[in-house]
Amino acid sequence: MKILIAVDSKAYSGYAVKEATALAANTWASVTLLGVEAKSGQTGRATSSGSRDIRTAINKYRKQFIDFFPKGECPYTEHNFSYEWIDTGNNVCEEFYMAKSARKPFIRRIRTGSPVKAILAEAKETMADLIITGCDPAGGCIWTETPNTPVRLVNEAPCSVMIVKSEKKIDNIVCCLDNDNVTQASLELINQMVTIHEARLTLVGFEDNSGGLQTGVEKRMYATLRYYQAVGIEPVVEMVDKDSFGPFVTDKRQWGLMAFWLGPQSILGKWLPKARMNRIVKESRASVLILR
Repeated sequence: MKILIAVDSKAYSGYAVKEATALAANTWASVTLLGVEAKSGQTGRATSSGSRDIRTAINKYRKQFIDFFPKGECPYTEHNFSYEWIDTGNNVCEEFYMAKSARKPFIRRIRTGSPVKAILAEAKETMADLIITGCDPAGGCIWTETPNTPVRLVNEAPCSVMIVKSEKKIDNIVCCLDNDNVTQASLELINQMVTIHEARLTLVGFEDNSGGLQTGVEKRMYATLRYYQAVGIEPVVEMVDKDSFGPFVTDKRQWGLMAFWLGPQSILGKWLPKARMNRIVKESRASVLILR
């Protein structure tokens, strides 16, 4: 797995780093920590190195990420200096001061300009499987300097996106997997989230007006249930009429994380126009995971 953590210098970005760190520790994912800012506050122009605020934030988040791991057990530690004896041939050994590379990559970068364009460009370059970012839920899930950044990422990113809204523990996960072509990677990601947070899992199936599931969806729901049972997870299954989906989401305030499958063949993608999905992202108290 390749994770891109997109941050600015505000406090809510720390929530995203914390969530991404726990996921990386459980999966040994390749990680890129990307600091983004619209422009330099003093000059009004974008700078290649970023402002002092974003550099300070990146340094803080790097330390937060590395310090999560027990001392000596972090696979992302870049250099481990030590003296080692090396056989140089001809019956001669020489002691060298060696630096060992990290077992897994942990890249830190800063991009300036349009935050959404910067994040999408980084996701493309690093071939990210998952973008994780935070937002200020009090303002309607916004970034302070560029308010619509989180919502635009949900709509425009080609990969999965997780919007972390708070630092609270995720006790409940509702997973809306509605299609018979759900990827194995998305199922495993939900498995990881349930494991990390020791959370309860609810699988939601959508009924049509006749009160039944479409054949493909019914097969997928059954296969999904069997998959999670096989890995030791016992999900709760709920059936929801598609016309009641909006109230179902907004009324379930106890959810810590809501996951939606919005791939190319997604029925949810047809039922949920962009405006409604944007509203869910903005108004939900839960963190949101868009699976692609």
